[in-house]
Amino acid sequence: MSGIIRHAQGHFSYSAAKGGTVHLTKLMSTEFQKAQVRMNSIAPGYFPSEMIAKQSGPDMKSELPDEKVQKKGHVSAMRAGSDEEMAQAVLFLTKNAYVNGEILAVDGGVFNVVSGW
Repeated sequence: MSGIIRHAQGHFSYSAAKGGTVHLTKLMSTEFQKAQVRMNSIAPGYFPSEMIAKQSGPDMKSELPDEKVQKKGHVSAMRAGSDEEMAQAVLFLTKNAYVNGEILAVDGGVFNVVSGW
C-alpha cells in the first residue's frame, strides 16, 4: 500500500521504494507481454508480519490483534488480513490470464478511507 497511498506515514524512503515496485510492475508487464508473460503485483494492507508486529514465533508467524488494527482508524474490515485471503489474491492473479500490469490492493478497505493514486 505504501507505494500507492498519498500519505507518507513518516517513512519517505520506504514509500519511495514501494512506489518503485509499482512502476517496475507496469514496466515489466509492458516489456514481457511480447513473450506472453504477465506481471502483476499485490499491495497488501495490514497482515501479520514481523515488520508490523515487531516479533514472530518459532513457526515464523506473527500475530496482529484486531484492537491494534482498529486503533489505526482507517481499516474498514477492522482486522488484519489472513493467510487465506492473501492466497486468494495470489490465486486470482495466477488463474486469470486476462489480468496484466495490475496492482491488486488486498487492504481490508483502506483505500476507501485513505487517498491513493
